[in-house]
Amino acid sequence: GTVALENFGGITNGTNFIDPGARIGGVAGNDLSTDHPISFEYTDALAASDGGLFPPANTNSGLGSTIDGDMLFNSRVECASCHDVHNRFGVMHLLKMSNANSELCLTCHNK
Repeated sequence: GTVALENFGGITNGTNFIDPGARIGGVAGNDLSTDHPISFEYTDALAASDGGLFPPANTNSGLGSTIDGDMLFNSRVECASCHDVHNRFGVMHLLKMSNANSELCLTCHNK
């Protein structure tokens, strides 16, 4: 979810309450068509047919295992494939790893 997105990295702004009748949108908004696609199967077969992806079953993720083991959920790319909402890794923007020099992107993409 998008609860308390402004409160991470040691920053807390206290508790904010929203009027139950208020109409508000999420931080990310409702249109994700210009963002990375999610909820699709990322398999070795997809990587072979695409040509721009590493095979997830045997490519090191940089997080201790493979892309499939560390970043996919039942072989699917989800928001949590790249984002860590609990900030266990201590990386900016609630990411699982730094994206300096496209490091996070280049975990899966070979272009």
